[in-house]
Amino acid sequence: MLCALVALCLLVRRWIDVEELRSCTAAAGPAVPVAWALLAGILSAALVPGPLLGTASGALCGPVLGFAVNLAAMLLSASIASSVGRITAGRGLGGMVPAGRRAAVAAFRETYGAAAVVIQRLTPVLPDAPSSYAFGACGLRFRQILLGTLVGSPPWALIYALLGSGTADLTGTAVLVPVGLFVAANAAGFALARRVRDRGGHGGSRS
Repeated sequence: MLCALVALCLLVRRWIDVEELRSCTAAAGPAVPVAWALLAGILSAALVPGPLLGTASGALCGPVLGFAVNLAAMLLSASIASSVGRITAGRGLGGMVPAGRRAAVAAFRETYGAAAVVIQRLTPVLPDAPSSYAFGACGLRFRQILLGTLVGSPPWALIYALLGSGTADLTGTAVLVPVGLFVAANAAGFALARRVRDRGGHGGSRS
C-alpha cells in the first residue's frame, strides 16, 4: 500500500506544482483547511479512499497543518460511519449472536472495544470507513471508537501529510521517515492484537 501511494505521489508531481498549490491555499485563508477537513471526513465516510484524501491534505496544507486536517477528517469520518452503522445494522445484529454467548461478547466488547479500534487503525488491513461502519453495527460505544481513532490514526495522518506535502523527498533519504512510521504503526498494531488475543483467551479459559 505504501509503495502504491509513493508511486501515485511521484506521478501526480509530474503535473502539479505542490508548492504553488500550497501557496494558493495559504492565500485563501484558514477557511480552506477547515472546509477540506469537513469534506474529506464526509468523502471518507462515503468510502472514498483515505490515502488519497490524506495525501491531498498534505499537498493543500503542508505537513503540519495537513496532519491536523487529516486527523480531524479521520475523527469525523469515524463519527459518521459508526453512527450510520449503529442505526442501520445494530438493532438486528443481536439476533445473530447465540443467547449463551451474548454476555461474553458484551463483556469482551466493553473491555477491548477501544483496543480493537486502535488495532484496526494501526494495521489497516481493512479500510477505516468500512471498519467504522462495522464497529458501530457491533455496538461499540461512541467514545471507544473516537478514542481508538485518536490513538491509532496519528501515524497514518502524518504519513499521508508528509507524502502529499513533498516534505519527504520520495527519491531520497527523507522517505525513510514515512517508511519508518509505516513499520512502527504496523508493529505496534500487531503487538497490541497479540496481547488482546492472549488476554481474551485467558479470560475465556477461566470462564
